[in-house]
Amino acid sequence: MIRARAEAARNISVAMALEIPSLAPDASKLAPAGSLGIIKSVMEHNAPAQLSLMKIFYHGSPTPDIKVLTPRLDPRLGITGVFVADEPFGPMMFALLPERLNAIVKYTVKDGNFVDGYVITPKINDSGWLYTVQAEDAIIGQRKPGRYHLTAPVSVIKAKKIMKEHVLAMGWRVEIT
Repeated sequence: MIRARAEAARNISVAMALEIPSLAPDASKLAPAGSLGIIKSVMEHNAPAQLSLMKIFYHGSPTPDIKVLTPRLDPRLGITGVFVADEPFGPMMFALLPERLNAIVKYTVKDGNFVDGYVITPKINDSGWLYTVQAEDAIIGQRKPGRYHLTAPVSVIKAKKIMKEHVLAMGWRVEIT
């Protein structure tokens, strides 16, 4: 028993040298199964929850200084969410639209590059805001390729002011109704 405890203590030292995070379990409760057994027991005890990769998304809004984006109902789609894209081109146009529900926005992106886009809208602003957010898989819903909605509030990690002339210079066509 003394030998087993000595081996457990030595193996916990090995675990510490391998930078295993917390050593919360009592060494006397770990099975003296050799170095690998002790390290495995410590790692299993301290294993993080299932890791989820954070993904970057973009959201456009005419509203400045947003810190947290909150899900809202889009009556046209019948979906409640924070509407985002995995590229900034569409959200840049949405940033300029004060009346989204009365606008029609269509655009094409190929291999991460803006190809073409048009909008039919009653009004377009001179500037708006492009927000960058991160989201975990658990809150991401995909509406169609590249277009998503997030089902929970998300914190803004970056905000950039967008100017109409820059968006139009990309090749967007705009029809004011």
